[in-house]
Amino acid sequence: MKKLVCILSVLALVLSVGAAWADQATPEPQFEATRRFISLVEKNGMYYTYQGVTESGADLVTMSYTGFVVRIYFRSDGHYAEVLVFDLIVYNDADLPAVLSACNELNSTYRFCSFYANAQYHGVDARCDLIFGEAGTPEQAAYITLEAVQRVANIVREGLPSLTPYNTAESAQ
Repeated sequence: MKKLVCILSVLALVLSVGAAWADQATPEPQFEATRRFISLVEKNGMYYTYQGVTESGADLVTMSYTGFVVRIYFRSDGHYAEVLVFDLIVYNDADLPAVLSACNELNSTYRFCSFYANAQYHGVDARCDLIFGEAGTPEQAAYITLEAVQRVANIVREGLPSLTPYNTAESAQ
């Protein structure tokens, strides 16, 4: 009987620790727009990772594509979002004029997505800013964000060959 009580006590302890760990491992998004976006992504059978709340107070969701990761930052009570792809390439200082020219050409070719050289760490990023405003619903924000993520991913795929001649990284993203 003592063995059974001991086994049941250990089992209860393991279950309570496991439940507490599970609660910590899966934080809840703070904005309704983020929750709706995640629900829409799941409904469409897409994969994502909710990263939690950033130091700046944004909900961060990431989605992996072949060769790059799209980061979605929901900000300001879900009234706007940023879709970012960091480190498409890493370039040398000497290539900066050519990289800027390639970014400018991409920016004049593609709408809804901006390519820019970040001189601080010698990388090229892509960005799309979304404004939902207070009049927009969280559900509208989710649909707009998913469409923007898909557009940015397609634009990055199409535009990346223009930047790869200047890539000095073994494997950027």
